[in-house]
Amino acid sequence: MPRLRNSKRAASKRYWDTDGEDPESPTSIDVLFQWLEAPGNYQRWQTAMKQTVSEEIVAYMERHGITHRAPKQVWMKMVNLENSFETATNWLVATGHYDDFQRGNATDEVRKQLGKRCRYYDELAPVFTRGAPADIAPSESSNKTVSDAGQHDPSQEQVTAGEVNDNSTVTESAGGLYSQLPHVSMVQGITVRPHGGDTKPKGEDYSRSLQKLELESKKAQLRADIVCSTALNRKKMLDAGIDLKEVNRVLPQ
Repeated sequence: MPRLRNSKRAASKRYWDTDGEDPESPTSIDVLFQWLEAPGNYQRWQTAMKQTVSEEIVAYMERHGITHRAPKQVWMKMVNLENSFETATNWLVATGHYDDFQRGNATDEVRKQLGKRCRYYDELAPVFTRGAPADIAPSESSNKTVSDAGQHDPSQEQVTAGEVNDNSTVTESAGGLYSQLPHVSMVQGITVRPHGGDTKPKGEDYSRSLQKLELESKKAQLRADIVCSTALNRKKMLDAGIDLKEVNRVLPQ
């Protein structure tokens, strides 16, 4: 019996990308991606009980030849994938590379740095952005540049961050443009006021002012988002009974 326990313990520590029955068989990560790619599955992961969905994923893995994964392992892997994807996306936004990446123009160095933060970013992006809530999912508006704001309506007196709609989606509003960015929210309280009369800045100056405000807000909110996300996911893992040492390894404080 001890020999069987040791065998199971060894199997549970197999790497997710090398644990296929043979070189031609799918690995745990392959099967997990297959499950995630099915329409509606990631949305259920976000909204349903994690334990229930983890058990469903384990059953799906077993049907595809992966018989050594437990629900807690699947849960931890999903948390790890979500956190690494969010970290990588935040890095793309904060460094100004997100639009280039979306257009397929990212440099080799950017892709290298992205891979260090999220190894499976290319595989996860279509799934996680499709299933993400409206306030964090990338959309066409995330590719708009602040230069579009040069075409504002001078008759409007002001635009504030308070005009963001109820679900925190950043929207285009009268007198200015707020870009919708993944996993990054605008800092509340920022006000952009078009000037009247002779003091009104030219379109180029106005665009630069908007760009500076948006960059400052993204940096501030990025730091807050990372701290809050890490704390929340640590609590979820601890509540699920995952060992503190393992939680610290996956999500260090």
